[in-house]
Amino acid sequence: MKKQGENQGDKVQNLSSHEAIEKLKELIKHNSICMFATRLSDTPLETRPMSVAQVDEEGNLWFLSGKSTKKNEDIAIDPHVQLFFSNVSDQEYLSVYGMASVVNSKS
Repeated sequence: MKKQGENQGDKVQNLSSHEAIEKLKELIKHNSICMFATRLSDTPLETRPMSVAQVDEEGNLWFLSGKSTKKNEDIAIDPHVQLFFSNVSDQEYLSVYGMASVVNSKS
């Protein structure tokens, strides 16, 4: 993440777990839409815009999605995903790499 007043070469910032979660929540508050990429070993990447429904206290990102989607099929084949966020007005950009799982809930 870019800190205020840094130059072009100093945009990357390593954060502790708590700091990273808080920064993630702050960025998502300004723009909850990301590009959600699956099947990362394939090119081109399978991407689609998704809106984050919630960031929990552990830093897990929650999305709402239909039960029978290509994205869910992709996650069943390979749970590795990458999310690309941008907050253009503040020149903040974030790439999040992790593992996804599909949770079916009626609540």
